[in-house]
Amino acid sequence: MARKGELSSETRQSILVLRNEGCSMREIAKKLKISYNGVYCSLQRTAQTGSTENRTRSGRPRCTTKQEDKYIRVSSLRNRHLTGPQLADSLNVTRKTPVSTSTVKRRLRDADHLGRVANKKPYLRLANKTKRLRGAKEKNAGGRGGQRSPQLQECAGDPTTEDEQPQVQEAAEVHRIPEEESERGPTPKETVPL
Repeated sequence: MARKGELSSETRQSILVLRNEGCSMREIAKKLKISYNGVYCSLQRTAQTGSTENRTRSGRPRCTTKQEDKYIRVSSLRNRHLTGPQLADSLNVTRKTPVSTSTVKRRLRDADHLGRVANKKPYLRLANKTKRLRGAKEKNAGGRGGQRSPQLQECAGDPTTEDEQPQVQEAAEVHRIPEEESERGPTPKETVPL
């Protein structure tokens, strides 16, 4: 039969209470639905230590001290571009035994410093900007070849009256690209990030 997990401190406390009330070990085992050996060992341990709590376990000692953990965290905050191996190298300069990169990454994760890569922004050519602008204007105008819906015409009035048509044409000429420029591609000055 596979070994089960250890008894909780509440279960051990209830074993002790039932034993002090005068219940036998077999009765306690039936009431709490645990094995007789579990009850026996729990009572033995309580008699030896005087407590129902777990004894302290040794565990594996941490290879970095609290000061070193703080150094890793602060170094990462000062320069967010430092990688795990670079932080490990800077820490290992002052230590006898080296610290691995995975340990440094684990300490950063514990401090909620997760690695992130900056998102690359798209660089738009002037031709792409004009296409986007034209598409946005068409969408704003109703999406059907520049025709506005009747509701929008009633609310805002028709902006393309005879008086305003020359202004609209002038604005379109400002954003128009000469044909030879669009065929040969953008010049270095034309590429700008959004």
